[in-house]
Order: sequence, then C-alpha cells, then structure tokens
Amino acid sequence: SNAHVVRVCCNHCSPALAFIPTELFELILDELDEAALAALARTCRNFHGRCEARRYKRAKGNSLASLASLQMGLASQVRDRCGRKRGERVENMVVDWGGSNDDLQLAFRSLTDIFSRSRGLQEVEIRTYTPHSNPWRMDWYREQPPLILQACRARSITVTGSVARCLRAPAPTLTSLTLDILEDEWGVYSVISNTFPNVLRRLRIIRHLFRISK
Repeated sequence: SNAHVVRVCCNHCSPALAFIPTELFELILDELDEAALAALARTCRNFHGRCEARRYKRAKGNSLASLASLQMGLASQVRDRCGRKRGERVENMVVDWGGSNDDLQLAFRSLTDIFSRSRGLQEVEIRTYTPHSNPWRMDWYREQPPLILQACRARSITVTGSVARCLRAPAPTLTSLTLDILEDEWGVYSVISNTFPNVLRRLRIIRHLFRISK
C-alpha cells in the first residue's frame, strides 16, 4: 500500500492502534461529531492533539450532547501554540439532527452562547427537524423559541425552513443566506424579508418536492 503510515497514539496504547494510515485516521475523524471527538481526545495524548485541531476548525453537532460538549469546550481558556483560544479557531459549524420542540429550545440556547464565543466563525449550517410537529402549521412556528443571531460573526448561513422562521436579530456580518426548504413553505419568504431588510447580498433557495402523508 502507498498509504502514509504514522504513529497516531502514544506508547501506552494497544499495538493494533499504534500505526494507522493517515488517510484512514482522517476518514474516521470525519465521521465523528463533537461529543465523540471529545471522548476520543480523552483516551490518548496523541489523539488529544489531533482531535483538538479537528474539533475547533469545523465544529459538528447532531445532538444536544454534542452542543453541550462544544459549549463547554469553547468556555475553556485553553490556547493553541499560536495563542488562540478555541473560539477563535472555529471556522465552520454544522448542526444537523432531529428532535422534539423542547430539544429545539435547548439547542437554540446553546447555539446563542456558542455564537458569542466563536469569534473566527465564517460559515454556519443548521439543519434541524422536529419530526413530531407539523411544519406547515403557522401556529407551530409561533410556538418555537427564537434563535438570536446578533452575536454570530458568520458571513454565510444555511438553514432549513423550520429554523428560518425562528431567526431573530440578524448578525451584522451576515451577507449570504441559503434556505433549504420544502416546496410549500412559502411563508418563510416574508419572514426572511422582515428579518433581514437591506442586509443580505446573496439569497439562495433550495426547494424540495414533498408529499404530505395523512
């Protein structure tokens, strides 16, 4: 094999884990979310260094536990070799999971705090779904908590229709918004128009066909 093999863990680890092709190890890390990366970082000194770099460059969350782990990590005063705090190293963030309305409220609270700590954030993608709710009912959206973007320093944000209706206080740095919506979610356009007046330079719409099951 032409794969570059390096020692990825310390001398105390199992011999089976001592040497792994670099490409394979990177693929493994790509599949882990924030909570899993945090757990892996605690198993080995060398793993900690690799996971630390990955966790705070492209942050990922697919559960409340992942967001809580990220929130706790960003609150730390740990600095890298360049003297940067963790929040200054976060460039991209992806949030993608489905949960209940209560989960959504807790997630938005965590995200608001995460935004305020992520000073290097450039791009945000939030794909949140609530499977037990009907996203075509207007009263369902009014029940949802707001997602405050005022402290978010990202220039580009991608959201689903259910999240778009919850956005409030647009980030001063935001110039690009992508809406990933279902075909009949027409009401989201007026919400975006009222929330982001004279702010956006680029608005991209991704519409999906769907069939409502009875």
